[in-house]
Amino acid sequence: MGKRYLKNIILVMLITLSMWQTSKLWLGNMPGLSFFGKPLENNFKQIEPESIWLVPGAPGTLVYRLGEENREYQVVREEIEDSIKSHIKSGKIKEDKELGWKEIFEKKGILYQYPMPLTYGEIMGEDSTFTPKDKSSIKDIDYIFIPLADNYRGITKWELISTSQGKMITVEIQEAFESIRAFSDLLNDGVLNNKVKYQPTFSMLGFDNKNIFLPISSTDMPIAYDVLEWYNPLENKDDINKFNPYINHYFLNPLLKKEEVTSSGVHIFSELMEAVVKYYPSGVFEYSNISARKNSGKISRVEAYNISQNFLNKNESLSKEIKNTLFLSNVEEIKTGYIFNYDMRIGGVRVYLSEDERERLGMDHMVQIKVEGNEVSKFRWNANELRAKNRTGYFKIKYTEAINKVLEYVARKNELNTLVIDDMKWVYMVNGPGEDVDIRWIILHDDNWYSP
Repeated sequence: MGKRYLKNIILVMLITLSMWQTSKLWLGNMPGLSFFGKPLENNFKQIEPESIWLVPGAPGTLVYRLGEENREYQVVREEIEDSIKSHIKSGKIKEDKELGWKEIFEKKGILYQYPMPLTYGEIMGEDSTFTPKDKSSIKDIDYIFIPLADNYRGITKWELISTSQGKMITVEIQEAFESIRAFSDLLNDGVLNNKVKYQPTFSMLGFDNKNIFLPISSTDMPIAYDVLEWYNPLENKDDINKFNPYINHYFLNPLLKKEEVTSSGVHIFSELMEAVVKYYPSGVFEYSNISARKNSGKISRVEAYNISQNFLNKNESLSKEIKNTLFLSNVEEIKTGYIFNYDMRIGGVRVYLSEDERERLGMDHMVQIKVEGNEVSKFRWNANELRAKNRTGYFKIKYTEAINKVLEYVARKNELNTLVIDDMKWVYMVNGPGEDVDIRWIILHDDNWYSP
């Protein structure tokens, strides 16, 4: 009896160990268990910049974009973000004044541009409600200008900018960048000569406080770019397992997931009380986390952002190459949480979906992550991809020509007498499958985009 009892105990232990090992194999990188939820408290990643601009300083006003393809990009970002996290809170405010772009562009330095106005906590990676007492005159920040002194070390004076308030404050920082000499080397003439030149709009009539940086091109100085192709790698692929690499990691047991196809061609994969993934014929995937605890209370935007970033970094539906092209373009706040919208940038140029293509896809952005409570509840992503064709395009349209064409268009329609520019971009315009993807201007006025 004693031996049989001992055997039973050993058998139970072996079965339990086997189940644990199996679950580790199945679930070791599962989003629901490892990367859907809240990151460690007080260990937040700062909201990333939309662009980093190199400012050579007087006498000119041209700026240059530090692209993600530059080998120095990540070093610059990491060191500046570490410095922001360490020094903004303790930095001493020296001056509170009206926003003056001319003053900023007279100095050599780096201009950090955020995709939206941020709180102090969000730029430092702390709770969103944090505001230093002596810096409370500015409630949100969408630019930080970091001057680069010739002596590389010592006290520097940073400008924290709020375009919505039309103000900036000068903060004295006791700084010692480890890579400051490398930062300054980025502004050498030899380096800048190989970069696209951008014109700040601070001195132009018709633009609001948020500065817009317009690439300079003309028939005399055309900008070369790769012509792209928009295609769906899953289209006309008959392999019955073609969806598995995109979706299997969402399920506890992928082999047992249920599959059905609707009359409209939508593939639906599901697992009881856990996950549902839909694939639409347009090339869009949609994951729904059925088990998400949506009523657990709304968290701060920086916490939700970290959840979306954690999810995105560990997600297997997107390749590393595609992830490297994504950037946070905006955040929508909803009653139960936030929707983080990500778009693509190829060779420093944003990819923009035309109105017809947005309607066909049923989404306005490349990637959308909804965070409710402290979990990802929905994830939508585009399986369509971009690849370079064996053809080079040349961008020759001046921004003044683009503005004039929009003026002429709206004048013919009698929509307005004067044009106030809310935003202006040169973008890769995606019109639909099978069409070449070229660069063109788009101009935002009164919530409407015009494409001359």
